[in-house]
Amino acid sequence: MVLEIRGTAHPPPPRGGRGGPADLSAAEIASTNIAGAPLLNEHDANARVGTCLASWQGTDGSLRIAARVDDPAAERAVRSGTMRGLSLGTDLIMSEEGEVLFRGQKECSICEEGKRDGTWMTHINNVPVHRTVRASKRGARAAANHNPRAAHARVTREPAPMAEPAPIADAPVVADQNRDDLVERLKRELAEKTEGEARANARAQVFEEKERSRVASYADEAKYFLKEWIPSEVASDPEAKADVAPLGTWADEFASKQDIVSQTPLARMCFVASKGVKRLRDEASQLPEIKESLASTMKQLEEVTASKEKLQRENDDQRQLLDERQASLEKLNERIAAAGLAAEKFNFAKATAREVEPPAEPEKVAGTTKLEAATVNASKSANPFEAERDHLLDFINTAGGGGSGRMNASATGHALLGHQGDVDVATLLRAA
Repeated sequence: MVLEIRGTAHPPPPRGGRGGPADLSAAEIASTNIAGAPLLNEHDANARVGTCLASWQGTDGSLRIAARVDDPAAERAVRSGTMRGLSLGTDLIMSEEGEVLFRGQKECSICEEGKRDGTWMTHINNVPVHRTVRASKRGARAAANHNPRAAHARVTREPAPMAEPAPIADAPVVADQNRDDLVERLKRELAEKTEGEARANARAQVFEEKERSRVASYADEAKYFLKEWIPSEVASDPEAKADVAPLGTWADEFASKQDIVSQTPLARMCFVASKGVKRLRDEASQLPEIKESLASTMKQLEEVTASKEKLQRENDDQRQLLDERQASLEKLNERIAAAGLAAEKFNFAKATAREVEPPAEPEKVAGTTKLEAATVNASKSANPFEAERDHLLDFINTAGGGGSGRMNASATGHALLGHQGDVDVATLLRAA
């Protein structure tokens, strides 16, 4: 069980100054906030027993704290009274000269008794568990002065001296005045309580309206779940149908019940269950389409797989054929080389063996200057007939001291050479 404790972690600062370097001043107490700091057992970092919830400056100037104890062993120690002290774990940052530059509270601990005076737990679960009784005459009188009833009793019971009868005559007046003051104070407190209760009721009314509106939004789904789906599931069982019949009545009335907060868990459960049932039904209605789509997809997958396997087999066959032909060509090359028929070998896998660059143009032709060579080339590019000139034909026509360029008919039956009539050599070469 979790304990809520309150108490004094630091007494009011003394007027004469700090009693030690870790003691806090009034300003430091007012600005201290240890909310969220760990609550330890005797400052042992490995023995956390709870968490500090808040800290504030008390009416007497002390540092008050509120904390939660969630460790079972520490809870038993606090309840038994053996661990009722409070102690601050102060972090001091100091200069080289020993002057304190900063004081921060890292944690608060429960202990048997705090080092500082008056550092005790005063409340456990809002129940007072510690108080200080003043036994001196002056302290008791001061306490009575703060209590109108005690003051009234003291005034009315104290006998007046015989030599001074005036106080005796004034005693009823004082008692009446005290009574009137008490009545006025009680009236003010009653008015404050009444006003506070009215504000609390107004806040509760706003919360209730919001909660009722939120819970009412679950009504449709709750009716479907309790009045349609569940009866359909137990239609064949009369006993079960009679058992769940009151739930249908509740589904019609829960949004208008007085205690709307207590209806929230069941209404929310029905809302969630109804949504789940509808979702599952929608998914089940889509199963035929999903099955058909799955079958079509599987069929297409099988076709693609078969096509892939076929292509793979064809590819393997082609690779095997290429390997066989490559081996045959290699053996043929070896036989040609052995017979001496191939003086030079070419590796046609390389681009340099397949592509022959034209010979470079010489810088200077014998008997011709660069300017003349450029002029001849320019004239060739400018005269298209010169560029298309057949040099083999020129050689044939000019060989042997000048020929006629004519070829006589042959006695054979050749398609070209046996042609009747004169035939130009250029025509024969073009036909070939």
